Amino acid sequence: MSFWEFIGSNIPLILALIGGVGLLVVEIFMPGIGLPGISGVLLIGAAIVLVWVNYGAVAGIWMCLGAVVLMAVALTFSLKSASGGGFFRKWGLKELEKKAPANDMESFVGRTGTSATPLRPSGIGDFDGVRLNVVSEGSFIPKDAAIQIVNIEGNRIVVREEK
Repeated sequence: MSFWEFIGSNIPLILALIGGVGLLVVEIFMPGIGLPGISGVLLIGAAIVLVWVNYGAVAGIWMCLGAVVLMAVALTFSLKSASGGGFFRKWGLKELEKKAPANDMESFVGRTGTSATPLRPSGIGDFDGVRLNVVSEGSFIPKDAAIQIVNIEGNRIVVREEK
């Protein structure tokens, strides 16, 4: 039996394996009730059972190992692509590329407000009705003092008292 005859006689098995892996990958990226995941597991199981019945236990075990390897490769490829890897850029799907969201807090740099609590050195500042956890540059700032945001370092908002 040649390779192509073997492939031709096992098309349902190959489609079940590839479809099952594809549905498991879809389940990872699509939140929901798990229908694609359950269907994927059932299709992979059906492919393994078909091999086991038609070709014996050793071929069934090799099929299990092959399914695990295929799933690992598919997950690695899809997770790398979803995180903005080369797949989306290569095929020109720019609208699907994941972009790192801009830090919305950067728009607050330079804004002035008042200290809603004493800053020793941390506390709460009020900036046009938006209350933020802030840290002074090191000095004590009393409650209701005028403050200005001078820097944002990750989640840390640094303020100084306006004179």
